[in-house]
Amino acid sequence: MWILYLIGIVLLIMFAKSMILNPILFKKKWQAVLGYGVPGIICLLLFFGSILLDYNAQQAYFKDQSERIASSNWQPPTVSGNVTPVKATTANSNYVSIPITNNSDLQKGLSDLQKDLDNLQNSIDSGKIVPVVANTKNTTPANNNINVSLDNHSPRKNSIIHLTVTGLPGSKVTAICNYKTTTTPYTGVIGNNGKAIIPIKIGTSTSGFPVNIDVTAGNAKAQTSFTAQ
Repeated sequence: MWILYLIGIVLLIMFAKSMILNPILFKKKWQAVLGYGVPGIICLLLFFGSILLDYNAQQAYFKDQSERIASSNWQPPTVSGNVTPVKATTANSNYVSIPITNNSDLQKGLSDLQKDLDNLQNSIDSGKIVPVVANTKNTTPANNNINVSLDNHSPRKNSIIHLTVTGLPGSKVTAICNYKTTTTPYTGVIGNNGKAIIPIKIGTSTSGFPVNIDVTAGNAKAQTSFTAQ
């Protein structure tokens, strides 16, 4: 709708300029009248006509709504009963007191609890009751389990076998080889990987005689054996 208004204004400006000065895009003035004046007037007439139609439509809508309200006997809501108007400037402001139920049992319970706490504090202050303080002590768990193994249970004389002990890291290991006529101790320490590998030299052990190895690590014990060939 506003586009028609703008087009009409532009055409009328070009028409007026063509009439006063020289025709724009036309050689004669009557051509400017037909090219600018008539279309400009038509555009403005369409613009004002559309405004008028819109206004009439609104008036018809409001009239229809008024007739519907009048025919429906609608009345605004009213307050039933006696109503006494009070002016804000003359009305007295009064606080409303809301009663709160007095629970005597609750108050008595809180009072008894406070007395018990006071008596307990007095007993502690006088030394009659000694507060118990939890005492924690870090203890190192005992190693009650080790595993032992040999890489060769039938070694040749004058060879070396390896004893592997698996257990708690940091434990000191003692391995005693019980030969036929003597005993030979070996020692080691279990590393951070949980293992200790102890080399054992066979020497001239009696062929065919089983040699028991008693292994101790901490308070754990185990046994394995080999037989020299």
